[in-house]
Amino acid sequence: MSKMLKPTILSLSLLTIISTSAVSPALGEISDYFSSADRFLIQLVAVLHALAIVPSLFFASWLTSRFTKKKVLLVGLAVFSLAGMGAVFANSIFSLLVFRVFLGIGLGLVIPFSTALISDYFDGEEKERMMGLSSSFNMLGAMVALTCSGYLAMVSWRLPFLIYGVGIPVLILNLVYLPDVIQDQGGEGTVTGDVPARVYPVAGLMFLFCMIFFILTPTMALFLRDNSLGDSSMAGIAISFSTIGGFFSGFLLTRTRKWTGKLFFPSMLAMMSMGFWFLYLSSVLGMVFLGSAVIGFANRSIFPIFFLHATRDISREQSVKVTAMLSSMIYVGQFTAPIFQKMVGFVFHDTTARFLYLFVALLTTVTAVALVTHYIFKRQRELQYSSKEI
Repeated sequence: MSKMLKPTILSLSLLTIISTSAVSPALGEISDYFSSADRFLIQLVAVLHALAIVPSLFFASWLTSRFTKKKVLLVGLAVFSLAGMGAVFANSIFSLLVFRVFLGIGLGLVIPFSTALISDYFDGEEKERMMGLSSSFNMLGAMVALTCSGYLAMVSWRLPFLIYGVGIPVLILNLVYLPDVIQDQGGEGTVTGDVPARVYPVAGLMFLFCMIFFILTPTMALFLRDNSLGDSSMAGIAISFSTIGGFFSGFLLTRTRKWTGKLFFPSMLAMMSMGFWFLYLSSVLGMVFLGSAVIGFANRSIFPIFFLHATRDISREQSVKVTAMLSSMIYVGQFTAPIFQKMVGFVFHDTTARFLYLFVALLTTVTAVALVTHYIFKRQRELQYSSKEI
């Protein structure tokens, strides 16, 4: 195995969240430039690519049955880079949205391989470690993109789209170091044929967590502006704090699982709730940054566990199909986030981001308490059953 294989595979993870984070801090400037456009269309700039990703993910799975993974991946990287940077030349909100659609198509041909290639080449503890590192690299790419995007947007709303040029060096790395062999046969897995039933509830949970997490990206810039807390550069930094939290979560994943034990899932949900409480109560930027970091840590701690559980004991033939299914839920959730925001505002007659943060904080708090209560009662029943046997 080449020494460059690990960094080559991990480089793909840099692109996953860049698709949203590179442009979200510039939404305020884009809104000013296309002042006659509906606010919903402006928010779509940050999430429309997510809708295009979903069919592209499954198309990638179909293509790998006819071509090597490397060939499909390289095409996706090329489309991602060209469409991402092409938005610089958009002269209307609709042409901008078209570029975002093509960006999603290209990214959909890339995303499944960021996890599937880990399943192909690594097993056991090394696989878990690579999953954690992949999550950290997701956040690293987003962190850099968010920080740069906010400052570039202060010069021109067009400049942040140049960040998508990072796809070019990633393409070169994979062209040179990724083996051009068919990896769809054999592997460590024993499950073949249909997708295992356990994947479907995992995919549903992935959708819900992503819908909540991606509320941040289309609302942060407008939230800071409406509450006189900062401009686009501050919005980029605020969202980047979620990526900082997510970055460290990957490195601490094994320890976090040991510390929380069977309460890992409700613990992470409680952390996410805490982050949204900080946002709701925020009157200074420091609280916004802290809330964003806590939300990012909790969310990205859970992601690798979803993928590890879903890809356990599957064959390489299924690896792209399963990861495509889970990844599709990420982007369906991302696309649904503004719709969810709009529905909450309509039902409760309050369209502000601050109220949305309150609603999500209450929802996640109640769910975390319910899960802990369920665990306590379940544990008591187990102890009672054990005492009766004795």
